[in-house]
Amino acid sequence: MDRAFRQPVIFHLFLLYQLMPLALCQDLPIENGSLRSRGMSRRSVLDIAFVLWCYRNRYQFSIYSVNGYGCYCGKGGDGVPLDGFDSCCFNHDCCYESALQASCAKGTNVYFKPNYSLCKLGRAECPEGSDPCSSDLCLCDKQFGECLAIATYRDEYANYQQKFCTEPKRKCPQEERIDVEGETRR
Repeated sequence: MDRAFRQPVIFHLFLLYQLMPLALCQDLPIENGSLRSRGMSRRSVLDIAFVLWCYRNRYQFSIYSVNGYGCYCGKGGDGVPLDGFDSCCFNHDCCYESALQASCAKGTNVYFKPNYSLCKLGRAECPEGSDPCSSDLCLCDKQFGECLAIATYRDEYANYQQKFCTEPKRKCPQEERIDVEGETRR
């Protein structure tokens, strides 16, 4: 096996090994074309892990510490985001909901759609010519990676207990979203 092929394979096996417990515990069905509740499926865990890995040199936190942060990072989601970092997770959930409603066929299982072509210069690249659903989901994950790169991580919100997220669940804004290149998307 040549070296150029082995390195990505080794990375993906390592990533799968690290995230398998999380992936097995957080499988979410889709109900009526939208997410039934906050959480991740097996596919989305790997896609999000890829984005986090891609932007890893821009983060001031361990990529393994995102899950369980605040009220919205990881499984579950109630109340109001605690800070900008938690808002990145909330906005990512909203972006996925918007993409499911706007560009994905009803009943699409978005978690088995390939979203990425490569990680280039520390940024996730969305494949050109993708169907609108895959493209929008990829942009959601890319925005998420960019958002976390500028947000402040606070140790006191790591492994935050959901029971403290007691305020009414925040609703997703029904407005256009702007991707990281400034292009307006619906």
